[in-house]
Amino acid sequence: MGNYHDQYHQYLYIGDSLYINSTKNLISVLIDLYFKALPFSFIERKTRSGKLNNSLLLIRLIRVFQLTYKFHKLKRKVRVGTSSKLLYCKAEGDFLLKTRNKGIKIFNIRNKKATTLFAPLLSSEDIENRINTLKQSEKCSLAPALINTALTNRYYTETYVNCRRTNREDLIEAGLEQHAFSVILDVLRSTPPSKIDLFYYRSILKQEFESLLDNEVLRKQDLTNIKEFVTCNFNKLKSFNQINKYIILGFSHGDLWEGNILQESGKSYVIDWETLGYRSCYFDYYFFMIDTTRNQNQLKAQIEKSYFTFFTKKLKEFEGFNSLETSTNCASLYKYLFFTEWVILKLSEGDNVAEINKMISRFQLTEKYIRLLK
Repeated sequence: MGNYHDQYHQYLYIGDSLYINSTKNLISVLIDLYFKALPFSFIERKTRSGKLNNSLLLIRLIRVFQLTYKFHKLKRKVRVGTSSKLLYCKAEGDFLLKTRNKGIKIFNIRNKKATTLFAPLLSSEDIENRINTLKQSEKCSLAPALINTALTNRYYTETYVNCRRTNREDLIEAGLEQHAFSVILDVLRSTPPSKIDLFYYRSILKQEFESLLDNEVLRKQDLTNIKEFVTCNFNKLKSFNQINKYIILGFSHGDLWEGNILQESGKSYVIDWETLGYRSCYFDYYFFMIDTTRNQNQLKAQIEKSYFTFFTKKLKEFEGFNSLETSTNCASLYKYLFFTEWVILKLSEGDNVAEINKMISRFQLTEKYIRLLK
């Protein structure tokens, strides 16, 4: 009878959540990391040397040599049985990365496939819901093609897109509307929007929030700050019922930060669709703005520049969105909807209390700047 590990592929831990298949030779590691692992943004992470930072290609070349050399040393340790930095996985690939949500992503460079294994703690029901959600991403032309899903084996496979992730500094320098906003608009246009009664949608969100608070894991956490924040938002949304009877819901990625936008030669792609849903139509806009612009003065300037003069103007050109108001009142309404929807989304993903509290602090700082819009 064979060894248990004979049924699995062996990956060596290199660093930055990166694992490399132990069967790869040094030349293939070198070539694949340099030319075929463009989404791995940590390879081009800026250094402390200002001169080096002027050439991303040089940074990439140095990092690739460093990673390849480390792989070489670890592979020798495995041969003599002294390495403990190993991970065994049934899925075959060249590289493996651990994801932010405790899952695993395996990249098969030769076959141009990326396979995601769901986190061990997710229930079968959760995985089924996520797979059904992922299937909806096929409605968006920017999403990678979904090749296969397997509920029993807890994974899904999609086309591997070998393009660079966008960079925060480059986006701001080039003008956000030239890149990210066009992507957000394309995502929104993937399906027709729907108009819904604000009072009714507020009651749906409230019911979802209260249901999540009954979660066994969350009941053990201190949720005082989260409860106060969401309750405050519900009260603010209630005050809008007299002015805005209806809101518009649209197709939303849910986690559209710059790292999930890939670009190459003017073509854009959007990856990691597990948080897809139908939400208030400014959800991805507000999430991207708040997540991308760290400086609050910069955030105010970007929103003043984009909300009225670009984003809403362009959005109103699309069928179903032409009833949107270009007013400060409308901006505030969708801001409070976004705040509430985001907290509910993160609570639904599991034990994210620390992350939510941190983001709430950013929301509260952000609010005074958005309130100053004229």
